[in-house]
Amino acid sequence: MLMGREGIFIHFERKQMTNIFLFYFLYFFPLNNKFCV
Repeated sequence: MLMGREGIFIHFERKQMTNIFLFYFLYFFPLNNKFCV
């Protein structure tokens, strides 16, 4: 039970990290490029 719950938690955390990375890449990377160029 504990292992299953932990597995779901880790999976959810990984999903959240991917979402945050995509958000950063899509929103802040073009902004950075604008300032650099």
